[in-house]
Amino acid sequence: MITNLDELVSFLENIAAKFPIIASEIKLCSPGYSDEILVKLRQKAPYLPDSYFDVIKKVKIAGISIGQLNLWPVPYGKKDFVTSIIEANTSSDNPFLDFYRDKNLVEVARLEANIICLSSKSSKTSGYAYLVDISSGPNLILKMLANSFEQLLIIAGNLYDISLSYENNEEVGMNEFKTRLAQLGVDSNTSATWQELLEEFF
Repeated sequence: MITNLDELVSFLENIAAKFPIIASEIKLCSPGYSDEILVKLRQKAPYLPDSYFDVIKKVKIAGISIGQLNLWPVPYGKKDFVTSIIEANTSSDNPFLDFYRDKNLVEVARLEANIICLSSKSSKTSGYAYLVDISSGPNLILKMLANSFEQLLIIAGNLYDISLSYENNEEVGMNEFKTRLAQLGVDSNTSATWQELLEEFF
């Protein structure tokens, strides 16, 4: 079981070693972004919650995926991390900006075709992570995933581990994942969302 960011880094290092051709897209490199980049991002994206910066100080996330979870706003490129975040939340090319403003959300990542947002710094639930389901129908559906960006990554790491380890025994894998979610303190509604995601990945 993966319970913290250090364990997630070790887990992904082991996975990367098995797939050297795509290792650079799997491995979370530490330390994270430089003070210069962090200052620039805070200036240009003051709406980002502090808990997000806690993670990117420790690990670099642009271009990295944990299973199906892409840790940056994919449509806006990955060469320049700061530009990717800013454009995702300001570019007129993004049709969901009004929704973000109404819900006090910041786009930070992608889960397959869907969007991952955090509650903005000014929100009462600052840093909470949500899935914005844009693929199930014309109306956007918001589902809570975690109480922080770090918890989001840790849960995603466990989902990835389960999907790899129990590929041939899905029922046991589902039960193990449910147990892990409970140990991580995930509430029943959020747990149900994650279990639905695992079912899709099996």
